[in-house]
Amino acid sequence: MMRPLPLRRYITWLNEHGYAPEPVLLTSGISLASLDDPQFLIATADYFQIVGKLLDLAKDDGIGLDIGMAREVSDFRIMGYAAMTCRTIRESVEDIWYHYGDALGMMSKISITMRDDESMSLLIESVNPSPRIHRFTVEETLSILLKVGTQVAGTRPKFDSIELSYADPGYGERYRELFQCPVKFGKPLCRVIINAQWLDSPLATADAELHQIYRSNLVQLKHMIDHVEATTTRLRNVLNRNLGQVPTLEQAATALGTSPRSLRRSLQQEGENFRNVVDQFRLKQALDGLQSGQHSAKQLAQLSGFDDTNAFRRAFKKWTGMTVHEAQLQQHASAPPKLGH
Repeated sequence: MMRPLPLRRYITWLNEHGYAPEPVLLTSGISLASLDDPQFLIATADYFQIVGKLLDLAKDDGIGLDIGMAREVSDFRIMGYAAMTCRTIRESVEDIWYHYGDALGMMSKISITMRDDESMSLLIESVNPSPRIHRFTVEETLSILLKVGTQVAGTRPKFDSIELSYADPGYGERYRELFQCPVKFGKPLCRVIINAQWLDSPLATADAELHQIYRSNLVQLKHMIDHVEATTTRLRNVLNRNLGQVPTLEQAATALGTSPRSLRRSLQQEGENFRNVVDQFRLKQALDGLQSGQHSAKQLAQLSGFDDTNAFRRAFKKWTGMTVHEAQLQQHASAPPKLGH
């Protein structure tokens, strides 16, 4: 699970290019309104599904570079502020980005593979095996290091070299112009060598007292995200075992071996509630049915656990902002509709 911080920049890209973001988000059962909830978390698989849709729409190569360069340190919320109050860039990389990046919106794993007096080597690994998503996440990570690194340090990062495991995508010169260093494609791993002098530059925004406050809250937030799946995931497993039949709170609590009150409290501690989990499940069932293109509104209602088709229609409209018929028409289209159409 992760906080959906990157999705805001993806929505900006969609809007700037004339695409309605709602259909892209709905592929994973996510609404725009849910992104305003500070407790809302998204599954990694859902995130990558959205990225896949984004890449389907993108006609320009290097969208990962574009989106990464549009990111701001404030996009990372408390992690960004914790990084800014470190003593040096090296400390912010080793203590903040390395340990907390994946839970707070960095969808590639960054590990430090070499440290010496002259440089630091950062290994960049995508957690998704798809070649195009791998390239997107690496491009996004590199450009975030450049853009956010500049904002945090006040000076441009000094990349000594970049090695990438994929072939030149056809715009390799753009990499070299953007990062101002040698870039080699077709290497065994993706890594960037960063100059130690830049890494050890003191930060003008360093503040030990504020850093301790941010760091403490960051530790608590990561702990919550790492453990958030417990009750919510178990409840979703119960729902998956009873497709077409949605249990009541009492029935779900019995299936989980707990009381309704304890179930309600556990979900609340995870930033969820029973009705929201059920609605997300029902919406996902409806969307899965829509993707087959063979289900009537009545069949979709039954898949989603509704006995009343009209009640399902009203719920679907509330969840998505679209009627079932509009969603069915959109499913047949090759791409989400442009805004204003």
